[in-house]
Amino acid sequence: GTGKVDQCRLQFDAGLWMPTDRRGIPVGLSPVAGSDVDFRTGQAIGEQDVDVTFTDLTRDSDGLAWVTVSAPETGTTSVWLDEGYPYVEIYTSHTQSGRYWRSGLGVEPMTCPPNGFASGTDVLSLEPGQSAFARWGMKPE
Repeated sequence: GTGKVDQCRLQFDAGLWMPTDRRGIPVGLSPVAGSDVDFRTGQAIGEQDVDVTFTDLTRDSDGLAWVTVSAPETGTTSVWLDEGYPYVEIYTSHTQSGRYWRSGLGVEPMTCPPNGFASGTDVLSLEPGQSAFARWGMKPE
């Protein structure tokens, strides 16, 4: 319907995505190419439910990865994430209820994949006095 993510076009360049089990826990990495979550050249979201983490992100000369969402009524917005974020979660809000059902698109820059504390994959571990820094932002067009 009008105002739903179904009307939006999504574009971002990631080489890998993380399939999950029934609990949403990642079970490995799969190539985006040939999958139903290949948004590299941009496509309408339509009725597709997406709740997926992506990695192997293509970055520009400034080291930024870009996720661009175009909506017919409100225009285009891009989210950028620096190299401190090797993962991004995309979520079509299809598990929300009432007026929030499919009403927005979640774009979540992530420093480690889901279940990172259990898997240990890419978890940042800081000793006292150490720090970590990562940036992300939005650009309306």
